[in-house]
Amino acid sequence: MTHNSIVSKAEKVVKNWGYELIIENNENYCGKILHFNKDSKFSMHFHIKKHETWYINSGKFLFRYIDTNTADINERELNVGDVIVITPGQPHQLIALEEGDVFEASTKHYDNDSYRVFKGDSQN
Repeated sequence: MTHNSIVSKAEKVVKNWGYELIIENNENYCGKILHFNKDSKFSMHFHIKKHETWYINSGKFLFRYIDTNTADINERELNVGDVIVITPGQPHQLIALEEGDVFEASTKHYDNDSYRVFKGDSQN
C-alpha cells in the first residue's frame, strides 16, 4: 500500500480478533493500528524480516513471547503507555484482556513473512 497523494484513508483489514488499520506500508516502513476485541488473540508467530515496535494506546493486554534460548513461554501484562520492541525471529502473541488499540510501527510488512507457532482467533 503506497499512497499517491498527501492525504488518504487507512486500509481496514478485518480479522477474527478485530481489525488492522494499515496507515502506510512501503519499502521504508509500515504503520498500523491494531484494534482488538475483548478476550481475542492473534496467533503466536514470528517474522524473519519484520522489526516491530508497539505502543499500547488503549486497553489491557497479555503479551506472550517465547525465549528462543530456553523455549520458555513468558507473559507480561501490558497497559496504556507501554512500548514493546519485537526483533525479527522473536515469537510473540497478544491477548486482549479488554477491548483496545495498539499502534504498530515497523519495517515493511510482507504477507508471506508470518510464521505461526500456535493458532490465534483468525486460524480457528
